[in-house]
Amino acid sequence: MLPFGRLGDIVSQRIVFLGLVVFTLFTLFLVHASNIFTVIVLRFFQGLGASMVLSGSMALMAAAYPPMQRSLVSVCTYVGLSTGPEIGGYVTLHFSWRHIFLMPVPIGVNRHAKMTHRRRLPLRWANDAAKAFARFPGVII
Repeated sequence: MLPFGRLGDIVSQRIVFLGLVVFTLFTLFLVHASNIFTVIVLRFFQGLGASMVLSGSMALMAAAYPPMQRSLVSVCTYVGLSTGPEIGGYVTLHFSWRHIFLMPVPIGVNRHAKMTHRRRLPLRWANDAAKAFARFPGVII
């Protein structure tokens, strides 16, 4: 996450868009994995996409929502994190492990469609953050 966070500070936080596409594509590819080696390789690239998304998501949330609504977004995040294992267990029990990888695909496609529809994001803070992080040589890997 650290290199993608730094890249997001230098370029812009729009690396989240690329990360969402990478995550969704490799999640879809995982449904068709034939052996464990393929699953491991595809999960590696899926993790790269997820790190692109997660490295800039909190900064985008801070830019997009006023302070009074940020707590509601955090509550929704933690509700999703706490119900995920139960939903995943239900799907695995009644269907197949492959269906676990099908669940995020429609959400990713929907989010990508909405993000390309709204091209402008309030990212006025990106240049200041890039200048601040440029002073930390340990951030660059």
